[in-house]
Amino acid sequence: MSKQKNGKYGRYSRGAYRKDTGDQKRSSNDSELKIKPASDAHKSAEQVLREASKLKDNITNYPLVIGALRSEAIASPAEPQRPAMNGPAPQREVARLEYTARYQVFIEQEEEIRKQCISLQSYIHHVLLHKSFQKEFEQAHPDHSTMELREYIDAVKNYYSSTISSLPTQRRSLVKKNWSEVKQSQLESLAEFRQAVHDTMDDYNSMMPEDRQLTDSEVSETFINGLNSNFEYFAAKMEREQMEKLRIRETSEEPTPYLDHTGYPPNLAEAYRKAREYEESQRDVKGNKSQLSSFATTQASDRVDKQFVHKKTGKTKSLKEMTVKDRPLDYDLPPCNKCFPRFPGNHFAKCHDEFMESIRKGNKHQPRPSKSDPKYGKKKYDSKKNADDEVKQAYLTLKKAAKAKEKAAKKAKSEAEDSSKKASQYTTLLSTFDSDTD
Repeated sequence: MSKQKNGKYGRYSRGAYRKDTGDQKRSSNDSELKIKPASDAHKSAEQVLREASKLKDNITNYPLVIGALRSEAIASPAEPQRPAMNGPAPQREVARLEYTARYQVFIEQEEEIRKQCISLQSYIHHVLLHKSFQKEFEQAHPDHSTMELREYIDAVKNYYSSTISSLPTQRRSLVKKNWSEVKQSQLESLAEFRQAVHDTMDDYNSMMPEDRQLTDSEVSETFINGLNSNFEYFAAKMEREQMEKLRIRETSEEPTPYLDHTGYPPNLAEAYRKAREYEESQRDVKGNKSQLSSFATTQASDRVDKQFVHKKTGKTKSLKEMTVKDRPLDYDLPPCNKCFPRFPGNHFAKCHDEFMESIRKGNKHQPRPSKSDPKYGKKKYDSKKNADDEVKQAYLTLKKAAKAKEKAAKKAKSEAEDSSKKASQYTTLLSTFDSDTD
């Protein structure tokens, strides 16, 4: 009996009773990020490429071309324009030197992009492609090494699609499964999730007859319900509004145009916009808490000054203008996260203390006045004090009137004295003329 090289029970039993180490866990996780034939794959080729574009090492190694994994165009540098050689000789020489320097930078950038494209293509072929898929792909595309990066990525995606069973029922089952499993991960930004929903929708519609393709409202609803736990309240609010909208329209015979602005948005673009606004408002409520995103966020001060529209009245207010009387649900904004869901939608987080004080006093709708208000606290009615105040006010009014009359009398007296003095001066002057005449 020949000895087996890999242990008593063959190579598959070797290390079967060992504890999993960190290295083994990492290798098993890495093996999941592979493009395999559709029959063996848990993720499509597009999903694998998109996840690979988020890896830190790939972003560092291929910063100029990493977007190609997400089907984004590669930004090519603009070639500098040759300057007009006119004017004095020194000026022409400076222009020539500047153009030469800019053109050299342009050449270096193009060369760097070319190198990163070659390196990224090699990474996809030797790291992301599973061995079985790689072998079949090379047989189908013997010229793969001469392809441009975008052409190569498209060839990989198309070949993956060709590995899906040619039977329409099986292909439809696969796209249905992919559509039902569209969910946003905790590390996925809103923009990335929107792109994932759009790509999965395209795959679904391409396999379905025209009468069974997804509508804009269905795509919007799937996007909202597929958001991660950070949007739990937002998704629940949308669902409540949708149910209320359907109930009202079933029972009401009158037109209800205002309901067009509630419930699930009409399309994917509008759903993304509302989710983005909710995400920004949550940052305002929770402060400067950082969230993972591949895009630059708006400054907090700009979000606070942003005007939000009341759904019923149409009036606009900014977040810093909101008071305890304003209801967040009327502005499509999240309510206080300190007492939700006990008082859902009743007030903003910044008005929590004021609202709870009014609840303790048994007056839900009239908030407690601020301590800085001079009228703070309840005042008892005192008839004697009020009568004294009225007398005092009347006395002050009479005194003011007397002072005004006294001032007017003094002014009249002063004017009379000035007139008398001028009259005496005229008399003296006339007497002088009379004496001279004599």
